[in-house]
Amino acid sequence: MWLTDPPLVIDTDFISCFAWTNRMALLTGIYQDIVVPDIVLYELAKVPHLHGRVEASIAAGAISTISIDTLDPAAAEYSRLIGGGRLGRGESAVMAYVRFHGGTVGSNNVRDVLKYCQSNDLPLLAVRAVVVDAVDQERVFTEVAAEAFWAEMRRIRRRLPHATAMEALEHYRSGPGRQWMKQRY
Repeated sequence: MWLTDPPLVIDTDFISCFAWTNRMALLTGIYQDIVVPDIVLYELAKVPHLHGRVEASIAAGAISTISIDTLDPAAAEYSRLIGGGRLGRGESAVMAYVRFHGGTVGSNNVRDVLKYCQSNDLPLLAVRAVVVDAVDQERVFTEVAAEAFWAEMRRIRRRLPHATAMEALEHYRSGPGRQWMKQRY
């Protein structure tokens, strides 16, 4: 299963997994239409090496950026979401944009975004599902490479739902994830 509702609109935590591990090409090799809200770039600017890696993907044309215009209905939704104090600016921008312009929410902050995505019928994609998609598209990632990527994410203390990439693969191949279509986390 790959991205069915492009573009993939990604938040700070999501893109950081690929930038921290220097695997931006993995993400852009699987999904052809990736968008980053400008607020996410602002958040990434606090960590220059991550920002630089994302900017390089933007300069190469592999990722594009968006801004939410103040007259856009997504701007009011963004303000409402961040006003609640529970969601970050990146997640709020991504969900507001996808709600009003279409696409797929790319976020690892499942606890924060899942309910909103479900109640607004928005597709959600987390890094665990990206790893599965990468392995399923064998030209992109082998199981060995997936395991190395997973271990590297754990080494830099990324919160992951499984100890290994193989457990994540099994979650989608024979576990509860095999039935998840709209929200894949």
